[in-house]
Amino acid sequence: MLKDPNARVRQQAAEAIVGTSSCPDDLLQPLLELLNDEDPKVVQAAIVALGRVGKGKSEVEESLLRFTSDSNPLLKESAVIALARLGRVDDQTISILLKTLESSDDSLRTSGVAAIGMADESQAVRLIPELIRNLETGQERAFGSSRAALLLMKDRCRQSLDRIVAVYEKVPHERKPDILKILIQLDSTGEHSLPVLTAALKDSNLEMRKIALYGMIRTTKDGDVLKPYLETALNDADREIQIAALRYLHAHADKMPDLFPKVLALTKHDKPQVRMAAVNALVPFKAQSSESFKVLNDIVQHDSDPQVRANTCAALARMDLDWAPKILPLLEHVSQTEEDAKPKDSAKAALKSLRRRLALDRDTMIPGEELGR
Repeated sequence: MLKDPNARVRQQAAEAIVGTSSCPDDLLQPLLELLNDEDPKVVQAAIVALGRVGKGKSEVEESLLRFTSDSNPLLKESAVIALARLGRVDDQTISILLKTLESSDDSLRTSGVAAIGMADESQAVRLIPELIRNLETGQERAFGSSRAALLLMKDRCRQSLDRIVAVYEKVPHERKPDILKILIQLDSTGEHSLPVLTAALKDSNLEMRKIALYGMIRTTKDGDVLKPYLETALNDADREIQIAALRYLHAHADKMPDLFPKVLALTKHDKPQVRMAAVNALVPFKAQSSESFKVLNDIVQHDSDPQVRANTCAALARMDLDWAPKILPLLEHVSQTEEDAKPKDSAKAALKSLRRRLALDRDTMIPGEELGR
């Protein structure tokens, strides 16, 4: 098929090789011969295929090199990408490779990003400064492609994080969210991005605050460091940010007991979604379970929203089993007196769940332990 008289068939045959991990020797020569095809589309398909299957074959590199000065920009850029995939990036090809990031051809642009993402340490040293420059001054295509390439080069970007922070400070506000996301992805420890995230958490732009909170949670492992930022998020005017902070506390309440009053206050929020998240976050605060029970007791019977009451039934069933003697009759009462189907059904399900937990707990007790409970 590589020698078929129909150019379209030859092109498709070369494109089919792109999806393979290796090329049999008997196909390599016909593929190289397609570089002399009269149809530019066939030639481009052959170039792309050779970039995928020609690694370690010197004749492939030599054959592709002649296209790096071709008058057809598509062939030239495809050849540079192919050579980069084969591990060859030098002063002759680097500027052309970077130019592919601005291409109007989606396929060429994507291939350029992938090829740059494969650059080794020595090649990355030359490529990364240019990619960072595109974050600051590049047009939309170059900006998006450079962002994608940097994320692919994550392990090779550690020495350049301060440069990206500097760019973040300079760019127009509309570009800041994307660069903030890049920093979060690249800076796994938060060492470089923490000052930026701190400022962004107080930004007037809602998207920035959301990204900043996500970044804080993702990169900051020290609860003492994270606590003031979570407190800021709990006080935020946006309910999504408050809910995100409450969900984090649901899993890490033991590290931040000081935030219990903030969570408690949010159980009276005017938005039911926030109240539900606050109810869920109360349960893990073991040391404050007495106060939590009083609040949940009130909510499950008197909250104006049936979904909040239903959610509170489920939360009660997750409390420490020491509270079962008080929770069981409460849920029984709700299951019998609640008029709305959602909380009524939730109370019944919570009763089953709590009784199951109690049964399992008794089954695992040391003989005689129950007497001391």
